[in-house]
Parts: sequence; structure tokens; C-alpha cells
Amino acid sequence: MGRQREERDRRNGSQPEQSRISKRMVFRRTVILMLICGVGFFIPLMVQLWNISIQDHDFYQQKAAEQQLMDVAVAAHRGDILDANGEVMAMSATVYNLILAPKDLINSVDKDDFEDEDGKLDQSAYQAEIQRKRDEVADGLCAIRPDLDRADLERRLEKENSQYEVLLTNVEEGEAESIRAFIEENKTAYYLYLTPSTKRYYPFSALASQVLGFVNTEGGVYGLEAGYEDVLKGIPGRVVTGKTAKNVEMYNSYSNYIDAVNGYDLTLTLDSTIQAYAEQAIETGIQAYDVRNGGFCVVMDPKTGAVLAMASSPEFDPNSYSAVTDSLLQEEIQADVPGFYEQLKAENAQKPAEEQSTDAELQEQAAAQAARLVRIAPQVVVTGVTGLNGGRYIGCVGAARGGEGYTVKTPLLPRMFHGTGDIFAAVLVGRILQGNVPQAAVQAAAAFVAECIRQTPEGADERLGVWLENALPKLRQE
Repeated sequence: MGRQREERDRRNGSQPEQSRISKRMVFRRTVILMLICGVGFFIPLMVQLWNISIQDHDFYQQKAAEQQLMDVAVAAHRGDILDANGEVMAMSATVYNLILAPKDLINSVDKDDFEDEDGKLDQSAYQAEIQRKRDEVADGLCAIRPDLDRADLERRLEKENSQYEVLLTNVEEGEAESIRAFIEENKTAYYLYLTPSTKRYYPFSALASQVLGFVNTEGGVYGLEAGYEDVLKGIPGRVVTGKTAKNVEMYNSYSNYIDAVNGYDLTLTLDSTIQAYAEQAIETGIQAYDVRNGGFCVVMDPKTGAVLAMASSPEFDPNSYSAVTDSLLQEEIQADVPGFYEQLKAENAQKPAEEQSTDAELQEQAAAQAARLVRIAPQVVVTGVTGLNGGRYIGCVGAARGGEGYTVKTPLLPRMFHGTGDIFAAVLVGRILQGNVPQAAVQAAAAFVAECIRQTPEGADERLGVWLENALPKLRQE
């Protein structure tokens, strides 16, 4: 009887107890689920905070600096090149580049001005104002520079994500004043501005052009301009200031000024008068003997070894180095342009759409590359090629554009003297003027230099050069 009662009481009391247990389990599971979800959301957040504050700290710090600071480069004055008499053969002057920031043009239009009372943007009116500013820039610049490609300019204006489009380079001071007036009148300084640069001038035009070379936007690329780039170019300066939300400079106590260091002048042993006579003599010889591959000569002071003139034909005007007037060179250029164009076209296709050049720009670039190649190397001789025949010979390798290459070898003499390159060039020129083919002229020049070294006594000061006089009789015999 007692057992039955206990069983009945247990059954009657089990329902409330089970209900309590069930609620506790639900509560416990809810808490655990919330903890899991919280941790699940918290961990990615912590990872992101770690990436921003620790791992990518330098990147975001730089981004913040770019938003707050304006870093403007100050161009250094490139050194002049002068002849032995102090005549300026190459000089630099200040010019300007015109820069457009299409993205900032869009940002200059305040959306709030085109919203109604409910905050709804009048999209058509907003886009119309942007287009008005684009047309304003295009109309104004084309009025100042009628030669501008209007279609290309409009294409650049529509690059919504671009902040740096170079519209004009080498703008002279007079034209720069007109552009400044346009910028001030139309309040376009937020997205249209001039930056200072330098332009190289060659007062004697084509005189000694093959010696001087030329410069482009990257610096010296040929001749003395390239060989003495580190001496001539100088060190650019910087002006670091704060800036407003409208990209306007804001000078304060934290502004940093680093002065530019101008390049050094370069004084040559060349005499511009003798150089002119040498070039005239080459031109006369070319016309008299119907020479098709050009020519060159070197004039030296026999007492000092100083090079007084170094003339080469064909020549070019470094003030406009892309222009080639020689008819034979022009033929070679035209033959090379298609290949360069196809190469540039393939490279252009790999760029983002907003950075791609137009077909006209590619054609112009291809023509410039072809002209430079022909000008620089119609014929080439590379000296001092070592390692031939197990290191027992030293060689000269020559090649002409469109022709076969050749190699001239002479026994290696383990001695090194100053001035042997000048002697090689002088003998080479002399042999070519005598009517020898380039390969024979190179052979004669290499053999004579080797003879000069043999005739120089052991123990002689290598800094003073070879004993040239002892070898001259052999040169006359040949």
C-alpha cells in the first residue's frame, strides 16, 4: 500500500519538476548559443582590427597622410653643357606640365545643391553640372591651344576614377600665363593645375648632336646627357604641407621644405667652331662619294689628346629629337614602325581601360621609338668583348642595321692603359675615310692598339697611356 502511494506521489510531482528542468535546459542552450554567436561575430571583428591596426598599419597610415598632406616635388635645375670656350651647347629653362584630376572635378560638384527637401538627388541636373564643367575645361584649353585633340581631351575628362592626367607638357611661360588666367577666372584649381618642370634647349641645334644626345621626361637617354646623368640632373626638392578638403595647400608650422640641389655644369674639350668644320667636312665627303651609311670623324689635340671635335652623320636636332629629316633614315624608320606599333598595341591591351592610350598615341609612340633606334645605332661596334677562345683573345663585335654581324679578335694583352679607346676610334675613322669596309677598319684599329701596347715598356705608368710614337711607323706602312 505504501509503495503504491509513493509511486502516485512521484507521478503527481514529476510534471512541475520536469518543467523546471526543461526551462533550465532551454535557458542554458540559449546562453551557449548566444555565446557561440557572439564569439563567432567577435573573432572576425578582432581579426579585422588586428589587420588594420597592426598588420596593415603602414598602409593605412600612408592613406591618412595622403588625405591630410600635399607633397609637391620641386624640380632641380639641370646643369648646362659648355664647350672649351664657354659656349653653351645645352641648357635648361623652366616650363610647366598641365595636370587634370577628373575625379576631383566630379567631387567639386556638391550633391547637396541638387537635392530636394526630401533629400532626393536630381540625378539629371547633377550630371548636367558635371558635364558643364567638363565642357568648360575642353572649350577653354582648346581656345588656348587649338592644336589639342578635342576627342582625346574629352576622353580623359570622363575618366571618373583618375586623379592624374597629363594634358600638356613643356608649356612655355607665355602660354602658362594664359592657362593660369583661365584657371583663376573659372575657379578650376581644384582639378586643373600647372606643375613646374624643365625643358632642355640646344642653342646650336644639330651641332654635335650625336655627342650631346638628348633628354626626355625621364632624363638623359643618349650621348653625354645619358653618360653624365648623375652629374647633370641634380636632386629634386619637396614641399610637404597640409591641405584642405578641396585639395588647396594649407601652410602651417608642420610644413616641411627641402630645397632642390641643382645639377653641375659639364665643360667639354670640344670646340664648337672646330666641331662645325668637322661636320661640314663629313657632309661634303658624303655628297661627293655618295655615301649611304653616314660617316664620322674625331679631331684631337696631338699634344694633350683632348678631343676637339667628334662629328657623326646622320645628325639630328636634339630640340626635336623625334623629327628625322634624312631621307635614308626616314625609309628605315617607316620600315620599323609597324613592328613597334604591334608591340605597343599588345602592351596597351593589358592595361586597365582608363589607362589605355588611343590608337593615334600608339602610332606616335611607335614612330618615336623607331626614329630613336635608327638615330642611335645605324652602325655599332662594341669593343672589349672578353672570354673569347678561353680568355686568350679580346674582341670587337660590329653590326649594321639590316646587315650581318662580325667579330674581330686579337690576342689578349693583360695590361690596361688610358686613352686606348680614343686611339681605336681615330684609326677606325681614318680607315673608313680611306675607303675600307667597317670590318676591315675595325681589324686595323684593333691591331694598331695591340701594337701600341706591345711597344710600351713594362713598368710604364699606365695612367699616362701607351707609347703611341713607337707604333706609328707600322700604321704608315699599312
